[in-house]
Amino acid sequence: MKKKIALCLAFILLLACVFCFSSCGHIEDSNGESKELAVITDADIQSRSYGSVSTMSSSSSRGYKASGVTGGYKEKDNTYSRLTAKKFSGVQIANVCKGNGSDVTYIIESAVTAGNFKIVIMDDNNQIFHVVPIDEKATVTIPTEAGKLYFVTYAGESAQFKVELWRTMG
Repeated sequence: MKKKIALCLAFILLLACVFCFSSCGHIEDSNGESKELAVITDADIQSRSYGSVSTMSSSSSRGYKASGVTGGYKEKDNTYSRLTAKKFSGVQIANVCKGNGSDVTYIIESAVTAGNFKIVIMDDNNQIFHVVPIDEKATVTIPTEAGKLYFVTYAGESAQFKVELWRTMG
């Protein structure tokens, strides 16, 4: 009898942990129909320290090491990436490029169907160069400095979205 009670309690605890892991940490959308961020600030995005939580997401990429990024960001150095998420909250670096003194062009197509979402392009000094419009296909070209890193960063609050990103360097 004690084993059955212990087993039932363990099962209930496991279910509670799974529920908390999959739903806790998300920032609820508190501003209605607006897709503007309500909780996450530009300072949070620039610090790149706001963790992200995502449920039911998928991603793909190609062009690994395309610009020569080394170290912890090398897996984000791709010429193409796609990310879809059913529920995403936080800040995530989507793409990193090492400047070579020429222009870098991003084509970013996004569709946000729920929550709040923002896409920015910034450098390794945390300067935001451009806020990319959402729910459209945007082309952004910026000049780069040799050796400097450039980041495409996503921020979301219970966001459901699909983003495709293409990157070329001159």
